[in-house]
Amino acid sequence: MESTDSKFFNGKKSDSSGYIFDTPDNIAGIPSHNFSNIKLLYSSPNGIFRIFSANRYGKRFLLKSISDQYANDPIYNMILAKEFEIGMGLEHPNIRRTIGFENISGIGNAIILEYIDGETIDNALKAGRINQDNIRPVISQLIDAIGYLHSKQVYHRDIKPANILLTYSGSQVKLIDFSLSDTESYIVLKNPAGTRKYLAPEQLESGAKPSAKSDIYSFGVVIKEIAEYLNDQDLLQLSQTCCDENPENRPDSMSRITLPPQKTSERKTGSGLDSAKMTYFLLTAILALSIVVGTLAYQKLLNNNNEVKQTIVDSTNVKIVDMQKYNLNRP
Repeated sequence: MESTDSKFFNGKKSDSSGYIFDTPDNIAGIPSHNFSNIKLLYSSPNGIFRIFSANRYGKRFLLKSISDQYANDPIYNMILAKEFEIGMGLEHPNIRRTIGFENISGIGNAIILEYIDGETIDNALKAGRINQDNIRPVISQLIDAIGYLHSKQVYHRDIKPANILLTYSGSQVKLIDFSLSDTESYIVLKNPAGTRKYLAPEQLESGAKPSAKSDIYSFGVVIKEIAEYLNDQDLLQLSQTCCDENPENRPDSMSRITLPPQKTSERKTGSGLDSAKMTYFLLTAILALSIVVGTLAYQKLLNNNNEVKQTIVDSTNVKIVDMQKYNLNRP
């Protein structure tokens, strides 16, 4: 006969192995799937899009949605949906991850984005966290991220410092904001777009189409700003190649961009000498000091030899004097 213990545990029937609880179905302590601690972080200059921070499952996320006054506008809803679909197709360590799309109470339709603990690249420059010692690894990551986009036939169309983040820990680049991005698979929202200062000249022409070369131009403008801030002539030359007014003269892909070698920071002395001149000065001083020390050592050696000779002469004289003193045949 089957034991009653196999069917009942604490008065409840058990048909299979497992835990039996008297608690309700909503078990306390399991994180809610709802977002909490929702805070507005940013509203776009035209007031169309908003970005919130929010918590879920013990993690922090960003929520991008349309402002209430534009929530029913089909154009902006298409832009939001297009940004989500493009973002979901991207998986790269230097591109912010798109996690999901939900209708959230009090916010409406929203893209769920990776939260990045960092700052824009221009703020990092001003704070001194980007310098000659680490700028090339930063630019290399940016080149890799943009190149990956283009390999997916995606064009960012709004590459600028505000859309390039640098994490506080690890100095990892994160390319963000694909609201103006486009890809060949879409037939809607093909209007020229971007930020005027960073926009390639050909994008202002009638019937302009997004291209890798247009993104490369924007990338070049960003590099120019960095080069001028750091007074880096090699990077400035690279920016000029990318920012050529004629698209035909620009690199046709990010893989064609050659990053100049790493430079070391030049530390200034009180007299204004750079590191190369300071090294030459030190080597000259060491050589002069070596000559002086060698000369003194040689002179000391000569003096020692003279003292030895004088001692021998004096000793001989002593012996002669002693012999005369004890000579019994003296007159």
